[in-house]
Amino acid sequence: MKIVEAKDKKDAKYWVGLFSAEGETLRERTLERLIHRGILKKEEKKFLWVIPGRRYPMVKDQEEQEVRKRIRSVIVDGEVPGPRDVVLVSLASACQLLRSVFSDADLLKHSSRVAEVSKMDLIGRAVSKSVAEVQETVMRAVLYSV
Repeated sequence: MKIVEAKDKKDAKYWVGLFSAEGETLRERTLERLIHRGILKKEEKKFLWVIPGRRYPMVKDQEEQEVRKRIRSVIVDGEVPGPRDVVLVSLASACQLLRSVFSDADLLKHSSRVAEVSKMDLIGRAVSKSVAEVQETVMRAVLYSV
């Protein structure tokens, strides 16, 4: 809603920075929505019987399997992607989540198609670039702090 309600036009880098600062709040709200919709469930567990922990496993893996199948059909089979497919592939690529869909060999084999699909979305490209810049900044901070 913040993006829609904004009076001044801001670039993707601005919004990624803003939302990353609110990351934990957004994460919690998103998890609660997914629990409410019956996609995830919340499990409280103890690690080594002492350390509290929380997990959010999927109730059914149907949605995940559908997303994986859709990504594979766009990347491997060359199916024409819809706008949602383009955004999904672009963000999954930027966050290195495609490794959970493809083996390293398959990802390397289809890297040109991933790049091609990712470039179809202007917002996805801008967000991908911003995510890469944020990751680079974090890596530099970690390296220089050692």
